[in-house]
Amino acid sequence: MVRYIACFTILVVWLFVVPTDAWQGHYETYLVRRERLNSYCICWYWWWGCSYFRHYWETYYTYEYRCSAGWFHNGDQNCNRPICSPDCANGGTCTSPNQCSCPSTSQGPYCRKLTCSYARPCYPGECLDDVSCRCSEGFSLNSTSNGCTNFIESEKRLQPQIVQSNVSIKNIRRFDNRINFMFVLEILDVNSSLVWSNQREFNNLKFEMKALFDGIDNLPNRPNYVHENKIGIVQNIITANVSKIPRRGSVRDSGSFKEYACQGVARNSPKEESATCVIDDDQFVTLIEHGDWLTVQFRSTSGGFQELRNTDRQSEPYATKYYNGLSVIKTVEFRFDFIAPIHCSEDDKRTCPTNDTILDIPDVYTKNPIRPRWLGWTDELSGVGEYYMEVFKLGPNRDERLVETTPLNPEFFATIPHTNGTIQYPEYRPSAPGMYSVLLEVRDFSNNSRIARRFVLYDATSSISLNNKTAKLYVSSAVEETGYTWQTPAATGNQVTVSVAWPNYFVNHVHEDGLFLGEIEHYPIQFKEIQDDGVLFSQKYVADVLDDNVEPRTRKAISNFHGIVKYEIFWGSTVDTREPTSGWEIIPLKESFTATRILADGDTLRVWIRATDIIGNTKADSTVVTIDGTPPILQTNHPGKDYGLKRNIADGPYNFSSKITFAASDSSSGVHKIGFKAIVKTQSGETKAMYSNFTAANMQEDLSSAFCKIVDRVCFLPDQTLYLDNCWLTVTKSDLDTATAMMEVTVYNQAMLYTSTMFDIGPINNLQGLEKYNGPQNLRVVNKTPTGFRIEWDLPSRESCYGRADIVIILSRKNSNGQEVLHTFYTPGTSMFFDILGLTPETEYTLGLNIQSQGGSAQKTDLAVTARTEKQESGGVSIGGIIGAVIGVLAVVAIVVFVMVILIRRGVIRPAERAREVGRRISRRVRQSRMFGGETHSNPSYSEQRAGSMAAEELYLYGGMDTYASKSVLSRKDIVFESVIKSGHFANIYKAKYQGKTVVAKTLKENYATNDEFLMKAKINFSSEKVGDHPNVLKYLGSVLDDTNMGPFILYEYCENGTLKEYLAQHKSNVTMEIQETLFRIGLDIAKGMEYLAGKGITHRRLAARNILMTFLNEVKIYGFGPQPEEEGDGDAESGKKERIPIKWMAPECMSSTKNADEKSDVWSFGVVLWEVFTLGESPYENVRSRDLPDRLKKNVRLHKPEHSDDVWYGVMTKCWAFQSKKRPTFADIRTELNTMFVASPGDDYYYYKR
Repeated sequence: MVRYIACFTILVVWLFVVPTDAWQGHYETYLVRRERLNSYCICWYWWWGCSYFRHYWETYYTYEYRCSAGWFHNGDQNCNRPICSPDCANGGTCTSPNQCSCPSTSQGPYCRKLTCSYARPCYPGECLDDVSCRCSEGFSLNSTSNGCTNFIESEKRLQPQIVQSNVSIKNIRRFDNRINFMFVLEILDVNSSLVWSNQREFNNLKFEMKALFDGIDNLPNRPNYVHENKIGIVQNIITANVSKIPRRGSVRDSGSFKEYACQGVARNSPKEESATCVIDDDQFVTLIEHGDWLTVQFRSTSGGFQELRNTDRQSEPYATKYYNGLSVIKTVEFRFDFIAPIHCSEDDKRTCPTNDTILDIPDVYTKNPIRPRWLGWTDELSGVGEYYMEVFKLGPNRDERLVETTPLNPEFFATIPHTNGTIQYPEYRPSAPGMYSVLLEVRDFSNNSRIARRFVLYDATSSISLNNKTAKLYVSSAVEETGYTWQTPAATGNQVTVSVAWPNYFVNHVHEDGLFLGEIEHYPIQFKEIQDDGVLFSQKYVADVLDDNVEPRTRKAISNFHGIVKYEIFWGSTVDTREPTSGWEIIPLKESFTATRILADGDTLRVWIRATDIIGNTKADSTVVTIDGTPPILQTNHPGKDYGLKRNIADGPYNFSSKITFAASDSSSGVHKIGFKAIVKTQSGETKAMYSNFTAANMQEDLSSAFCKIVDRVCFLPDQTLYLDNCWLTVTKSDLDTATAMMEVTVYNQAMLYTSTMFDIGPINNLQGLEKYNGPQNLRVVNKTPTGFRIEWDLPSRESCYGRADIVIILSRKNSNGQEVLHTFYTPGTSMFFDILGLTPETEYTLGLNIQSQGGSAQKTDLAVTARTEKQESGGVSIGGIIGAVIGVLAVVAIVVFVMVILIRRGVIRPAERAREVGRRISRRVRQSRMFGGETHSNPSYSEQRAGSMAAEELYLYGGMDTYASKSVLSRKDIVFESVIKSGHFANIYKAKYQGKTVVAKTLKENYATNDEFLMKAKINFSSEKVGDHPNVLKYLGSVLDDTNMGPFILYEYCENGTLKEYLAQHKSNVTMEIQETLFRIGLDIAKGMEYLAGKGITHRRLAARNILMTFLNEVKIYGFGPQPEEEGDGDAESGKKERIPIKWMAPECMSSTKNADEKSDVWSFGVVLWEVFTLGESPYENVRSRDLPDRLKKNVRLHKPEHSDDVWYGVMTKCWAFQSKKRPTFADIRTELNTMFVASPGDDYYYYKR
């Protein structure tokens, strides 16, 4: 049953559902006629069936389906597609027959009318009637499909503003990135800027660009089809183009072109407010030549985009429209000019106007302001831009040539713009006199420049002065001895040669001290190292062609004497002392002049000399000379006068005196002096001058005597008396009974004309003191020791010339070669013994005695003796004795230390006070703040004039004093000599004992003369009266005056550690912290001692480590100075010999003589001593010969920094070695500076703080 129901259902569906399901939508049925092919069986069998069919066409009618009118289908029998005629346009959709549904882009029945939409945008703008578009202000329509995307050029708000457009063109050294040079330019002009450059080697271009965009506020609201709208800066581009001077034609040749696009901006991502761009091209390479242009353009472009959405399709993206923006360009042009300005006189002097000068200063020597002028400078390419003028004061260098001492720091400078009209020339009045250089730098716009230089001497204050203290104007052809006021006439005729001299007399101190007229060096080249590094035209120099080669002042030195450039002479009468106003004769530039004048005996001539300096200041002075051709008159016989020789007078100045009286006069110049000569004639006929000398003639200042011959306000009297010392005629014992004597007397007038006569004395033994030989007798040797002995002799009881004569001891021995070695010793004639020390043990010596009267020659005697020194005894001690001694000493030391500790703790002993009493200085390193402390010596008497007092004056002052300080005179019996420490030319140094205390005795040599004794007296008085007491100066203990054998001698304190040089050498190989601190203290103590001496007006002249002693407490003791320049550390200058100067310690100004040495020259030596200290005793300038040192010092060669010196100490040394003495510090300055490195402690020590 179920099967039948299912079959029936299928049949119904096939009949009714399937046909209607095939057609859908708007369709209908209609009747149609069809034909179909049918068949029927013609023959049929039952076992076979139909075996044959017949076919035929049958017409029939049936119903079919079709779309209703106005609809169609696409073949799927779904009639849901309406038909519109005409078709819907512009995207319209046919929704029902002849009915269109239009999109938002169009309207109308068939969508033929377009509207404002995403397909036809109108933004920014206003869509009128939904169809026509009116763009907003500043925008214009590009096309209907693009809308209002054109920026109108007149709308500045839509144009970018380039607010920063910097160009940096550089040369950067690659290996260390050092910028050698660069040019930086910010373009201010909207169109272009021009920069000139004189550099060609660039390897870096850097651009900095910033553009702003204002935009238009209050744009209309976006329609719904504009999804996004952005307006701003869309492009920043920088281009660099190098162009060159055309080889032919007028169009510049192209060199290279490069474009740089800034990142971060594009049409799709505009910067709405600002866009910044920095581009650094560190690989920029191009050839830059003279005349090239480098053009850099900064271009900024505005724009933006609109993103449109299809509102008909659910706002899906439709299209992106881009604005056509506006651009702004800024341009900078670098132009390259490598040729400096030139002056028309260099190009063609014929076409250069006369008044066009490179640089001219009309008044080269002036008291008025400096007024330069120039004209005629041109530059072909970039043009002259400005003039830069500098004024420098010249100063001497170490070679005493003038140079710009601060070549980059002028006293005055000014920048003067170049104009085609009148140049405003500057003027400058210097603040002080000096030689000045004026530099004019002519610059073009590319900074190429050339420098011209001219010199001008400005001086509105100085004057010429007369150097009366050390020089004078005098007639050098006149007699020197009488003050150059008398001259003899010509030998024949009346043509007298008159020579006038005035060395160092006229002087302009300002010009001389400043070397204003000296040679001028080339301007010192500046910035050479910068140019060597590749910065072209950076070197500052003055080319020879532009230097001052124009007279009167060039680089060459101006001939002068002490600032004087012209001398004039005037020969006048003696009466008129007023300076002549006319008649002056210009003479050669030197400090002397010789001419012949018509002069006769008795004539007087006044000679005027006028000096003129470079400024025109003048100074005149005169001198007088008188002609004297008549010799003096000498009379030995005159009525009423008892003239002649008188032997053996009782009231003479000598022990054995005679006298000669006579008359001597001169009618012109007066008798000036009397010369006399004692002559002895022996039996053999030989004559020998025994003694000669001069004495002043009889003259006085009182003019009241009737016998006066008045010359230059001096009274010359005729009566003359000459006293003779009979002992001048001391002869040998063998000649005494046969020799005769005479006296030659010569009188001289002030013109040194003379008259002589002879006085016969007769036999010598007729003179008292010479009746017979009466010298030393009974020579013997006593008190022999291994190293010396004493010789004694007897003197007669009766005094004679022979007893007063000095005794000469001749000591001889034979050396290892058998040669005889002689030693000579001198002792006064009153001595009866002589100690000879320092001899060799077990050596035989022969001694002989001679006698020598004062001023005479040594005479032999028959006294001689032979002596042999004793054997040196052994000083050995047994080992047991040594051990016992050591144990005993240690025990004593332990007990002493224990007692000292107890006493110190109980306050019985105060080491701080004791240390201050003895001036002890100990150094320790601490970390404390620096402050001033410790003992100092104030110098209320300090004066540079006192310090520079003449040594020779001191010698006569102190040598002539016979009043010794009573407290310092010691007794000879209290002195015991132990051994010789040192023997020099002038003195011996002994170790001795004084009242049990070890001291040093400085005695005269055995052969000392009267001058040596005089010098020793000077030293005694100098030490006792002037030196005084200071803890860092060798202490003077006293002197012995009662030893007729050894003469006067001095006692000093004994310094156990020897000289500072020896101390330094001992510690050179083992420098500990304690030693280094001691070196610091030694430097300060030397400065204190020298400050004290300088305050006393004492100049050392020989300061060196060898002239500084050290006590066992390592205290510094300065010695070796005295009242005259001395040769050795112990002051034993050899009397009468040429001064020996320690060149390597001496200041440059004293290397030829220490006569003018002062505190500042000692300061130089102090610097060398500090160097010795910190090198532990090395020799200064060890590899430099002394004769080469002065030249090296002029070239600023100085000692190197010692290993153990810090910068502070070496700085003190370099200050001491200033070549000009006035630039050196004083010892007070040095001590003040060094004191800041030491601080005082609460205890007894001095602490050193090393900065």
